[in-house]
Amino acid sequence: MKKEPNYPVTDNLRILIRESGRSQNQIALESGMTSQRLSDVMNGRGTIKACEILTIGRALGVPYAELFKTGKESEKDCKNIS
Repeated sequence: MKKEPNYPVTDNLRILIRESGRSQNQIALESGMTSQRLSDVMNGRGTIKACEILTIGRALGVPYAELFKTGKESEKDCKNIS
């Protein structure tokens, strides 16, 4: 199965945005991105840039490494969301 180019960042972004209680648009604005750019990245229509990862992490109040979690780390955190 081929993963989209922004995996696992976009999967983790969805979780972190939901946990933050803010909208995707609010996170985009706080990150200095347009809402369209963040939407494009999250839907595989654009590749996320390193500088965007840093600013999104800051806007979400998490270390950028949180955006790269995969496998058991990510699954464990997902179970705590519900």
